[in-house]
Amino acid sequence: AGRAQFVECVKRQATPYDVRQTEQMDRDNKAREAQLQAAQAAAAGAAEGKISLAELATHNTVESMWIAIAGTVYDVTNYVEKHPGGRVVITEAAGRDATKDFDDVGHTAKARIILKSLKVGDLLGSEAKGPRTDEDSFWNGHIA
Repeated sequence: AGRAQFVECVKRQATPYDVRQTEQMDRDNKAREAQLQAAQAAAAGAAEGKISLAELATHNTVESMWIAIAGTVYDVTNYVEKHPGGRVVITEAAGRDATKDFDDVGHTAKARIILKSLKVGDLLGSEAKGPRTDEDSFWNGHIA
């Protein structure tokens, strides 16, 4: 690499420092282009109502709290304070796929109706099914 770099310097009448700086700028430009392509792909997915796992992961704050359940993404930001299980349960699931957590607890039919109103879109790369429904579940009895 040393000789090739020297030849490049002579051709361009540049110092080795200039060549290293140019190489770094090339790497930076490639990194920016990759970021741009990723952003464009995410925007295309968002235009279709598809949300990537990376996008979902950015919504894990008090200001913006999203969860995914069975391939569907929900904005639970304004519901956190109303959640019967407490805010901690949703806060811990924010920004990720919470399907197992949701199904393991067993939720009422009313909870499933509330989720429908909080839908943001579908998780990119997964088949949106919505939350599991257990018609025989204890939770779908008189308490619902």
